[in-house]
Amino acid sequence: MKLNIESLIPPKQNNYKGNKIALYFFFLFLLRDLARTIIMVFKFDGGMESITGLPMDEYSLDASLSFTNMYGLFSSHFVIFTVVKIVAVFRYREWIPAIYLVMLCYVLMAILILMLNPAPIISGAQLGIFIQLPLLLMLLFFSLLERDTAKWNFGEKKS
Repeated sequence: MKLNIESLIPPKQNNYKGNKIALYFFFLFLLRDLARTIIMVFKFDGGMESITGLPMDEYSLDASLSFTNMYGLFSSHFVIFTVVKIVAVFRYREWIPAIYLVMLCYVLMAILILMLNPAPIISGAQLGIFIQLPLLLMLLFFSLLERDTAKWNFGEKKS
C-alpha cells in the first residue's frame, strides 16, 4: 500500500482570469485577516475586546474568561480560513472567486444573526459587516469578469 500525498495537494492553479481590482482587494482582505489572526492567537483577550470592542472589564473575571474561551473556539475557523486564503494567493488563485462567494455567505449569515438577535452594544465589527456586503458583491462580480472581455479593467493595459 502506498500513500498518495499528491491527491491531498493538487497541482498549482495560479491562472486567475478575473479583474485585477478584485485580486488587489483580496490582498487587502488577507492583510486584515492576518492582523486579526495574529491578535486572536497572541493577544491575552484573543481579540474579544480589541477586535469586537466588547467591554470585557465590565464583567467578572470568570465571565470574561468564559467569553474569551468561547470566542477563541469560535475564532478557530477564522484562523483556518485565513490559511486557506494565503494558500489561494500563492498557489491557487483560481479559487479567489469561490473564496469571495464563501466570504459573501459568511457576511449574509452574520447579517441574518444580527437581525434576529440584535446586540445591545453596536461595535465597529458589526458596522463592518454591513459595509462588506456591497463591497463583496462588487468584488465577486469583478472576480468573475474575464480580463480579456471585461469593460472595466482598471489600470490594465489592453493588448
